[in-house]
Amino acid sequence: MSIKMEVKGCEELERDLRTAIHKFPDTAERELKKNANALKRAARENMNSKIKHHRDNLIDQSWRTKQVEEGVSATIMVFNKAPHSHLVEIGHEEYDFHGNPTGRWVEGNHALEETTGEFEKEMPERYEKMIENLLGGNNL
Repeated sequence: MSIKMEVKGCEELERDLRTAIHKFPDTAERELKKNANALKRAARENMNSKIKHHRDNLIDQSWRTKQVEEGVSATIMVFNKAPHSHLVEIGHEEYDFHGNPTGRWVEGNHALEETTGEFEKEMPERYEKMIENLLGGNNL
């Protein structure tokens, strides 16, 4: 007694999988850049809404993204290159015009920290949607 089984249609599945695998790195990189730019915009808006006295144009215009590739993984850093941005973000001790500490602590606004926390909750959903679009576009 012998059993003979024939499977048809695997060529199409293989072709669709190869296409999805080929498209994934570029699609993931585009999504990473899009999300980094969205984080940068949200952090800028958050910081501007927290600065009460005057809008700091140097901080507002100094938001940057930088892509760092390490082997097969990629990371995009979102940062502010203004020399005093860390003081506004984290806080600092106040000094008088002679350079003497006044003993007063100026609280930081933690805008980037808060914005990053909000985005960390959204990221899994955004990347799941990207993968669904990638697989759905290739009939998988």
